[in-house]
Amino acid sequence: MRRGLAIVREQDHVIFLPSFEAALAEAKAIAGETEAALRRLDDALAELERTEERWYEAEMHRMRAGILLKRDPADTAAAEQSLQAAIAIAQSQKARSFELRAALSLARLYRAANRDADAHAVLAPAVEGFPSTRHFPELTEAQTLLAALSDSDAVKSAAALRQQRLHLQTSLGNALIWAKGQQAPEASAAFARARKLASRKEDASERLSAYYGLWVGHHNRGEPAPMREMAELLLREATARPNCPEALVGHRISGITCFYFGDFADAHDHFQKAIELYDPACHADFANRFRHGSPRRS
Repeated sequence: MRRGLAIVREQDHVIFLPSFEAALAEAKAIAGETEAALRRLDDALAELERTEERWYEAEMHRMRAGILLKRDPADTAAAEQSLQAAIAIAQSQKARSFELRAALSLARLYRAANRDADAHAVLAPAVEGFPSTRHFPELTEAQTLLAALSDSDAVKSAAALRQQRLHLQTSLGNALIWAKGQQAPEASAAFARARKLASRKEDASERLSAYYGLWVGHHNRGEPAPMREMAELLLREATARPNCPEALVGHRISGITCFYFGDFADAHDHFQKAIELYDPACHADFANRFRHGSPRRS
């Protein structure tokens, strides 16, 4: 491999070179040459910064974590940092397979340290919605580990606490609307935090509430682009879920948004759909969750 890489460099054929260097670094680590492996991998990452050839960047950080653990299994901090970097890069590139591989490695690291809640938190988003395939063995391993983690008391306690925090955050946003008005930046900040907390599939109801809280702030402050974005997000997610009560709200705020922009025909269609979906029994609590207009003051 060293000879081949030298020839490639002599020919100035640098395409794919960082990935080849990473493979050689991994081979060195397997042979017990961990210090040399780390130097070569760090040089490859520096080369990547120069050439901006980033398609293999996430995997290189994951491989670096493995070499660090091979050098000193007791020193996990640097490996954890490399794996977190790998996950962040893969997510930014929407590289689901690279994200899953890095998340699985980090989840194993956390599980070995009796950090089941952290392991579940990092692995669940990577597994959720991943297309089923027989050609990616890491997926089966990740699903098996996730199932085991889900049964642990630590994960169940963390899930209950996170759900409580999420509910309190959306309640805070609604309370700030009543206290300071729908246009208040403090209310929007609370809903923005709720949106970040409501990232999982099972958080859909609270996430839709966060979208609404953000939309109503943008609408009252006359902020057209983010107002349209929140309306589209709420409508798309709500209508994608079977029998979702919040679909009515999605059509209502889409109608208001269309009206704002002078698109009266589409506004009429959305309002008509909202009327058709309205069910007094199903939507009884929506006056508090999704009210529109200035709160009454005594």
